[in-house]
Amino acid sequence: MSTSSRALDALLEEGGELAEAVGDVAHRTVLWRYRKGKGKPDAETIARLERASGGRVPANGWEDDHASSPVASPGSKAAS
Repeated sequence: MSTSSRALDALLEEGGELAEAVGDVAHRTVLWRYRKGKGKPDAETIARLERASGGRVPANGWEDDHASSPVASPGSKAAS
């Protein structure tokens, strides 16, 4: 799961004014997918989430944390 997904989840769990502002960005079922790592928002929504959250849901944190770690395919030298 991405850094921004976890940040969004924490913010919405916390509640409060920022959570309400973020809740106005997208429908609750769409936000649920984003916060659970089941989907990634488009560029416009990413920017809106960052603004509405006061920067707590960073625009540059939507890539999966494991995406930068190469995964060796079976039979490759790295998998040995």
